[in-house]
Amino acid sequence: MASGGFFGWLRHNAEHYLLVDSQQKMSQRLGTAAPRPAKGGKEIFWRKIFTPLYAIMPWSLRSTIMKSMPGSHRKTWAAPPTPQGASSALDKFEFVTPTVSTPNGNTPQKKESTVAQIVGTRAQAGDAIVDYDQKLFDDIQAEAGEK
Repeated sequence: MASGGFFGWLRHNAEHYLLVDSQQKMSQRLGTAAPRPAKGGKEIFWRKIFTPLYAIMPWSLRSTIMKSMPGSHRKTWAAPPTPQGASSALDKFEFVTPTVSTPNGNTPQKKESTVAQIVGTRAQAGDAIVDYDQKLFDDIQAEAGEK
């Protein structure tokens, strides 16, 4: 059984057989090799009963079922921490709308895009643009025999 008990097993099989069904549909549309036919009771159930029923279920019902099941899809992830100095680095950018001059010297209407321009002094050759002294992540090394 997949990790996560029954619900982990259910999610794993559902994802797998929905992927196989998608591959089957794409192969029919593109005229390429299809996944092998379903063999055995388990595959016949998932490919001939589950995936067609799942396809006709309205999204609101699918969503309700998924939210009622425990699992990683219900986790709320914390926002990543803002690295030190990130806000000050963004302060060095100024967003402007570029204009282009025509050969006769007239300035056409402004374009609808913006670009970032660096404000301040340009880094010189050999200058460090990152802080090499502060380590954000641990070094991860392969164990003996690993690649």
